[in-house]
Amino acid sequence: MAIIENLFWGEIHGKCGGVVFRQLGDKTILQACPMKGIKKRSTTKQKIWRDKFREIAKKVKSIKCDPIQRAEYAAKCPPNQSLHTFIVSELMKEKEKT
Repeated sequence: MAIIENLFWGEIHGKCGGVVFRQLGDKTILQACPMKGIKKRSTTKQKIWRDKFREIAKKVKSIKCDPIQRAEYAAKCPPNQSLHTFIVSELMKEKEKT
């Protein structure tokens, strides 16, 4: 990281080649361009959990819309936890058992 004294240019910022000019307070800094991450494919385990969570999200939405089920879960919910996270955790526990 290089600090540039702007005697001629005034304020400068942006990308030029493989470097980036940034403002930090009243100084201009020269840095190398950030590396773009390599995209990794999802593992089968990630896909399975993503599908399970998608199902759980749908169930949570339906539970919160139904006043009877909502009241049942609200009665079980501890005071320091939101109803949404409580329902998600309960459904996740059920999913892990199966």
